[in-house]
Amino acid sequence: MMKKTIGKNSFSIWLVIACIIAFVLIITIIVSVIDHSTNVSKALEDFSIDSLSTQEIASEEFSSAFALSRKYESGTRTGVDGASKYEDSDKSEFKCKKVTGIKRISATKALDCRLIINISSRLISGNAKIVIICDGEILDYVEFGQDKTLTYDVTGEHIYSVKILAEEAELEISVAREIS
Repeated sequence: MMKKTIGKNSFSIWLVIACIIAFVLIITIIVSVIDHSTNVSKALEDFSIDSLSTQEIASEEFSSAFALSRKYESGTRTGVDGASKYEDSDKSEFKCKKVTGIKRISATKALDCRLIINISSRLISGNAKIVIICDGEILDYVEFGQDKTLTYDVTGEHIYSVKILAEEAELEISVAREIS
């Protein structure tokens, strides 16, 4: 009889320890999510396109958007890690009533090909720029309100991104890619 009681007590102790560990882990995750949200909110409060470094533009993405819509052509993913089905497609459209921050609109993994990127955009209010990035380096800036075709002869494997930099902007942008 004594052995069964010890076995039950030992199981109960392990169960309590497991619950305490799970609780501490959950609290740690919640605190880190709240801290990250606070840091993003502070960055957006003070956000200015003119104060961004080329490193921030090329490597970061954080934004706040209100009343947005997206359209895309599916079935055309190139395999960019971390890109959504909206960004890694032959045509991406993004419209927003108010956006602030750095937002990736299109992403493409290109390998030994010719990549053609067609951009058409409209800036209704606010301040915004379009930037083309390859492997973490800025290639080109495109002004809003113009139709632009950019052609790149790609040797090897590279990741191309089209991002917007926006300060409380109402805008529309369409990015279409051709790979040949």
